[in-house]
Amino acid sequence: MSTALKQCKHILIVGVHQFEGFHICSKLVEEGLLVDGVVIVPKNPLQKKICEEEMMWLGRNAHFHLLEEDSWIEDASKKQYDLIYYCQTDHQPIDDEAEKHRLEKTVEIASLKQTPIIFIFSLEGENPLEYRDEEIDSWMQQIGQKWTFPYLFVYLPTVFGPWQPLGHWISNSLLECTGISRSKTNANEKIVIRDILHIDEIVPVLTEFDEDLFAKKTIYLISDDKERIKKVMSFFDIFHYIYKPISKSEHHLVVPKTVENIEKSLQELKDFFLQNTRRLYT
Repeated sequence: MSTALKQCKHILIVGVHQFEGFHICSKLVEEGLLVDGVVIVPKNPLQKKICEEEMMWLGRNAHFHLLEEDSWIEDASKKQYDLIYYCQTDHQPIDDEAEKHRLEKTVEIASLKQTPIIFIFSLEGENPLEYRDEEIDSWMQQIGQKWTFPYLFVYLPTVFGPWQPLGHWISNSLLECTGISRSKTNANEKIVIRDILHIDEIVPVLTEFDEDLFAKKTIYLISDDKERIKKVMSFFDIFHYIYKPISKSEHHLVVPKTVENIEKSLQELKDFFLQNTRRLYT
């Protein structure tokens, strides 16, 4: 556990049902930290079932406490947290107004208690960063000038691993190649790749950090393997995609110290889908 986390006793995760939020929470409760998790129940029936399984999994640990969607703001406002994670990365439709409201309330809670926040967003898609800049991040950067609490914006490329959310091209490809789904991926679908990381590579970055990471304000997680994308796309027999590398200053680029074996990790993910077909994906 990092020096920064050793000082934490109670953590709030807004979006614990999100792919990265779930894995971060799993790591923290295993370390013996108290975690309150806010779940926004997915509208997709299958994704909702996966979400319920995830919460049951986390609920086995006494350090995890679930905050209900309709009362979390009031409950969280009464507590003192040492760190807050705000996660919005999954590929399910979101209500932009509701999302902005959650952001505002999360910031209010942090401001009231001067609690550090780590915001986690995705860089996937053709140009999602442009959307984020215009719709959410610009708003956050504007009010961020007035923030007196520590904060960090984290941007992620494609991330894969167990409990991969539905609606993601990796999930769609796995459902096809395992025979779970008979539908075929649209040949005209444009897959844009910025970079690819395994979930076990990013979780240590976001849970074992030192306080000086907050001084960067914004970071972009990338791999240091130029052949990784080819390996992943070849595994799924996908040969038509667009590669758009993340182009930012080195000051803001972070390469995880943990490096997973990609071939082994992909096979393990495929096995996860096969083992959990009936329980989660049908």
